[in-house]
Amino acid sequence: MDVLKPGQAMPPLTLPLVGGQTFDLSRAAFDKFLFITVYRGFHCPICRNYTHQLATQQEAFKALGVSTMLVSADHKDKAEQAKDEWHLGQLPVAYDLPIEVARQWGLYISQGRGPKEPALFTEPGLFLIEPGPKLYGAYVQSLPFARPDFRGLLKDFAYIIEHQYGARGTA
Repeated sequence: MDVLKPGQAMPPLTLPLVGGQTFDLSRAAFDKFLFITVYRGFHCPICRNYTHQLATQQEAFKALGVSTMLVSADHKDKAEQAKDEWHLGQLPVAYDLPIEVARQWGLYISQGRGPKEPALFTEPGLFLIEPGPKLYGAYVQSLPFARPDFRGLLKDFAYIIEHQYGARGTA
């Protein structure tokens, strides 16, 4: 499998959203960027706090022209539970990310340990996508720890937009 590089077209992604709609990346309308945060699943207590932080910053991202959403391999019931119990507000939550598609996106896959974890699930990933849709940048992790702070990312994205900073890592 090749690693996704900035500037490269994103692999197809069509997923159901909590609330009954469908997200299709090829038809997604967004201003400057789409920021997709992939979380491990409802079983992850770190994800609970992290995704809630994104929900509280959603309007600040929107003000920059950056649309936000969450994605997981969870099934509908767990995604609905996360949206409700984690107080995710208006943040779109997509679910049923196929493991094969997660691999195409370069995400790490873990096997569940114990009854609370699914048999297979994704480790975290953040994807900043520009119109095309093309990859601008990605943060992909093999562990649930050491995730970028959303307040810091807001500053970074503001700089990128203000200075028309081109994608890096394209070689």
